[in-house]
Amino acid sequence: MQLTSPLHGLDPVVRSALVAVAGHGLGAPADRPPPTAPLGDRHWRSLMRSVRMERLLGLLDRAVADGAVPATAEQAADAEAAAAQSLRTVLHLERRLLTVADHLDRAAVPFVVLKGPAVARLDEPDPSMRNYADIDLLVGPPDLARAVTALGALGYVRDLPERRPGFDRSFGKEVPMADDRGSELDLHRTLALGSFGLCVDLPALWGSTEVLRLGGRQLTALDAEGRFVHACVTAALGDERPRLVALRDVASISSARPLADRRLHHLAPAGRGAVVVALAVRMCRAALGDVVGSSASAFAASVTPSRWERVALRAYRAQGGSNTLELLSGVLAVRGQARARYVRALVAPDAAYLDARRRAGRPREWTTGLREVASRRRATVGKGSTGD
Repeated sequence: MQLTSPLHGLDPVVRSALVAVAGHGLGAPADRPPPTAPLGDRHWRSLMRSVRMERLLGLLDRAVADGAVPATAEQAADAEAAAAQSLRTVLHLERRLLTVADHLDRAAVPFVVLKGPAVARLDEPDPSMRNYADIDLLVGPPDLARAVTALGALGYVRDLPERRPGFDRSFGKEVPMADDRGSELDLHRTLALGSFGLCVDLPALWGSTEVLRLGGRQLTALDAEGRFVHACVTAALGDERPRLVALRDVASISSARPLADRRLHHLAPAGRGAVVVALAVRMCRAALGDVVGSSASAFAASVTPSRWERVALRAYRAQGGSNTLELLSGVLAVRGQARARYVRALVAPDAAYLDARRRAGRPREWTTGLREVASRRRATVGKGSTGD
């Protein structure tokens, strides 16, 4: 399994400070010593850039205030101002989430709050320590279309039309939407694109939830095991290079309380998803040290990747694949007539979808993707012919 580090290429001084920020409050491992003196101006500027990119501004402010990251008075003021600006974005999103919740309730659309707001309120000691830049909601497949319509009344417009009728409900990961002010909201059907997303047991995921209190309202979040598995999916599969905030989520959720082994095995079964949890735990340890909770660590240590999982992993961007290969990997998870419908939606989407991609200046995904597949096949054949 490939390990991709968000710390790769950083100056050692900056890397040490960034790890101290991302791991603040989790218990600093002995092999990750924090800085002992304030950074110089050049290193501080580099740290601030990295912290912004990794969405750790709230944690930086807290780490500086607690003395975990030494800083000059000017640097402390810089961290506080940047954290306040990020917090204003979060507060705007919280208000927007409450408005969205009202509209979905009126449309009788059940939903679950994912990622940032849930982790901030349920897994961190102070919500200001977990910054985020958009809203993610889980909606049942039969309710996706009604949810899109309900949010249209708030000014949200979907990123692209549906590939083919029924694709979102049966195969999609999410419907990305944004309003006229650029506020982004993702309506999730499942947790990941492609094969691993199509393997998620959605009834099981919905089967155990937790109350999330926000602005005097009671919303719904996944239970701790669901949040942990989702954090692992985001860290291991979500981006070409995982953000430290995603690895922080893996650690903070798992260390806040013991996780039920039986529930983890249900959500990430052996041979059909457990490898993603094991990979995320390894990535978290490689970046932040031994900060993962003991029950999650034990689960990850018990995982032996299946051949199916090893093949599926290679399609994901974080493991050297591409967005197109992630979609193609879904063929591994669907059977019978569903497989034919899935393939047709990928290779022959509706004209409205293609027109929207063209207007947005996006590449012709299948031309690019099939070239990549052919290139990889030639490389594999070449290696075989030389005996490597």
